[in-house]
Amino acid sequence: MKEPLLLICKNVSYRYSSNNLALDNVSLELERGQKIALLGDNGSGKSTWLKILSTMLVDYQGQVSFHGQSYDQNLSSLRKNLGIVFQKPSLDRKLTTLENLQCFATLFGLPKAEIKQRIEHLIKVFELSDHAHRQTDQLSGGLFRRVEIAKSLLHRPMLLLMDEPSTGLDPNIRKQMWSYLDIMQKQEQLSILFSTHLVDEAQHCDQITLLHKGRQILHGSPEQLLQRLSLPWKAYFQMDSVKPVTDQLDSMGLTYVRNGKSVEVFYKTFSQISPLLENHTHSMSHFETKRRTIEDVYFESTGEALFRGTEQVR
Repeated sequence: MKEPLLLICKNVSYRYSSNNLALDNVSLELERGQKIALLGDNGSGKSTWLKILSTMLVDYQGQVSFHGQSYDQNLSSLRKNLGIVFQKPSLDRKLTTLENLQCFATLFGLPKAEIKQRIEHLIKVFELSDHAHRQTDQLSGGLFRRVEIAKSLLHRPMLLLMDEPSTGLDPNIRKQMWSYLDIMQKQEQLSILFSTHLVDEAQHCDQITLLHKGRQILHGSPEQLLQRLSLPWKAYFQMDSVKPVTDQLDSMGLTYVRNGKSVEVFYKTFSQISPLLENHTHSMSHFETKRRTIEDVYFESTGEALFRGTEQVR
């Protein structure tokens, strides 16, 4: 018998006031062990959706169920299966890493016989042994975040909710943080739902939901979202004078963005841009091609400028 979906959100909306619709008819399904990203700018509704799922907001419209039961049926039982990492720190900065984990393990109701073993396991996975007896206010941002996440997993939740978990972390620390979470996902079949505005963070998920001004623009796997781009490739041309290139692009009918001494061209096959190389290679100081990203999908789908601070030509 197939295991029921872990989380179902169906046509969920939320208003902070009569004229402030923060979330407008959003839906998703999450399987056990899956990872889904809510990708969007500030004000897109990501945090509101996570507040609903963390049971902080209960007066929403629509249907939410967890492991086959409505969110409204048993909040106490539901919360035991949720791990939550907020944007704002929740650790006691005057306590050490170990003391924080011991305190929260007790608050989560872990049996005394289990607390020591569970903390030792998480300290090992998140590589916190050298920092177990340091006060958390002395930890770097990356270490502090690792303790926050370890704390949220003490009670073996089925679902981990995280609101912008890598805010303020540099790319290497962010990558390290996700490597620890990958370990926990495999060991405990952990499901993860998190918000982010970082494309490189979202594109490694099983599914991505694109949010904009409270509306769900798209939902699917990274590959499914990228397939929506009719022009999946882009080329960068850089030179002292871009006018000869843009004149030729206009005559060819290709889509491009001009920004100072550079031009970005969108295309489907390389043969479409080969005439540009034939005519302008001698005047180029830089040229490269790359596949377009989820960020391109997001900004095309929202109807906003694809590249902020640049001139959108076509």
